[in-house]
Amino acid sequence: MCFSVAQITKKLAGGAAGTAAWVTNVGNEYGQVLVSVLTAAEGGGLANMAAGLMGRYRVAGKAPPKVLYVDRDCCVTVGQSKTAEMFHEWHELKVRLDVWHLMRRFARGVTTDSHQLYGLFMARLSFAIFEWDDGDVARLTEAKQSEEGRGAHIKLTAKELARHCRRRTRGAAETERLLQEVLDTFWEAVDTMGVPLIDRARMEEIWSTQRRHLDCIQDPAGVELYTQTGELTKGGVRLPVYRCARGSTSLESFHLHLCRFIPGTSASDLHFQVYLLEGLVRWNENRGRAAVEGGQRPALRCFSAQLQHSFNQLTQEFLGRTLVENYTKPREYTGELIGVEYLYSQTGAVLQQDWDPDTPDGTGEAEEDWKDGDEGFEEEEEEPEEIRLLSHHHALLLRPPEPRGAPATAAVAEASTSQSGPKHTPPDEEEDDDVVGPDGHGGYQLVVPLAHALVDLRHRAFIPSRQARDIIALWQKLSDRDKAPVTYPPRHQDRLVKGRFKTTQRRHAHTPGVDSVKR
Repeated sequence: MCFSVAQITKKLAGGAAGTAAWVTNVGNEYGQVLVSVLTAAEGGGLANMAAGLMGRYRVAGKAPPKVLYVDRDCCVTVGQSKTAEMFHEWHELKVRLDVWHLMRRFARGVTTDSHQLYGLFMARLSFAIFEWDDGDVARLTEAKQSEEGRGAHIKLTAKELARHCRRRTRGAAETERLLQEVLDTFWEAVDTMGVPLIDRARMEEIWSTQRRHLDCIQDPAGVELYTQTGELTKGGVRLPVYRCARGSTSLESFHLHLCRFIPGTSASDLHFQVYLLEGLVRWNENRGRAAVEGGQRPALRCFSAQLQHSFNQLTQEFLGRTLVENYTKPREYTGELIGVEYLYSQTGAVLQQDWDPDTPDGTGEAEEDWKDGDEGFEEEEEEPEEIRLLSHHHALLLRPPEPRGAPATAAVAEASTSQSGPKHTPPDEEEDDDVVGPDGHGGYQLVVPLAHALVDLRHRAFIPSRQARDIIALWQKLSDRDKAPVTYPPRHQDRLVKGRFKTTQRRHAHTPGVDSVKR
């Protein structure tokens, strides 16, 4: 279960405008959404939704879930949490806090999200919480070595690690120790301009309040969180493909698409409900197909159950066979309320099913509060934030374990240096052999002379023709990969507007050095 941001509720226009405050979604281990409801208050009034879900499992004869990941209300000092009380029929249910939501709380303690060390800091937090399965990593490394050659420099990409390797939590005590080491390492960390990464006072407050949640993020005992969905062969080695059911990552992706279900910036209650239901059906159909690795793509792409049913009847009558084999007949209505109907059960309003085409849909009304534009038309990110953070894990896996209590300052120094550019190497130390650069690719010995030549231009008021020809010659020696254009991130952002760890509110605290980065 995960509580969505309230941005989607701003699209509800007409007489229902301003009545919804929150959206709550519940998903299963396949990424499908079981229910999506709007509520009049933040996180409140969910008892009927929980009762409907428990009744649905009971009628279907399915075993209740053993673990539920939430973004709040995970634990209390005395008694049961609110979430556990809502699902009181599921006696073996364990409520866990989603790890990425915990990391987002730590992200509030940095001075700026666009800091050079921000990505490394978040990756170190993740590495302190999770540990990779040694056997899976060794098998993937062997496959890459066999494919690229024993002498080649290999790098385990983030997507390969997430697809072929399993992770597990380290335990509350070990996690607390490693998180403290990470914080000790980054307390005084600065970028190349001297801007600190961490606001120490704010981070110390966050750390003191979030310590108690370390037990809430641990993997529950006896619950298998990984499912093997297929296999593939790489370099003669068979690699299993895993799907992870840990956390609410799929629901976070669903929140992005939720805004796209309702086109434009506003919709009346009826149109909002129709768009939401259609989007839920399409989402669940796609997630069901994606749950099987290597499965055949259906020849017919249709989401209408009525059309699929009619098509099957016709093909059975005239051809004697069924073409839509994965068609599932709609079940009997359970009486559960979804979307706007659930909201109206709290406010006492009634959803009028007026199909008059002349009825206004609410899209023409002014939306003064809609300051961020239409999220439904934002470009989707290339990959989830947690996958991008795994790109740092390859270096962390190769680094030998450090003695306890010794801060890992080397990683911070390496990251800061790599952001500032290549080190200056005297000409007599350069070698003619192919040199592997920081990116793991060869040809670095050709990049450094060109970099030196370009840096030397800052001391010259003009460039002679001979020097220009020399620079062009150095450029021509580069490989095609090094000649490709490089897209640099913006030098400064007040706050991230995309990603799992974007800032939800503006920070008002002043940090020395951050303002100078804006200039």
